[in-house]
Amino acid sequence: PATAIRRFGACCGLAGARGTSWYGAGSAVGPTLACAWSLSTTEVGWLTTAVQLGVVVGTAVSALLNLADVVPTGRLFATAAVLGAAANLPLTRQRAAIS
Repeated sequence: PATAIRRFGACCGLAGARGTSWYGAGSAVGPTLACAWSLSTTEVGWLTTAVQLGVVVGTAVSALLNLADVVPTGRLFATAAVLGAAANLPLTRQRAAIS
């Protein structure tokens, strides 16, 4: 039982870290995009803010639609993670093209 609890905790922690890693995508690629797109520090800040506002809007929509009570938790988490990653995919592709 104790091993199962530890394994479950490790899986939840890993899923949480991987599922929300896209949240910092704007910050992670900001300097690279600043060089590639000739962005100012302010514009990089706006880019990062846009990513974070997307999270806030998604959370608000989820709450307003009561999705946590309607959609199974695992499916809701997975869908949110995939949608968040898809929304940030252009940032990671730009970074790969520059490197």
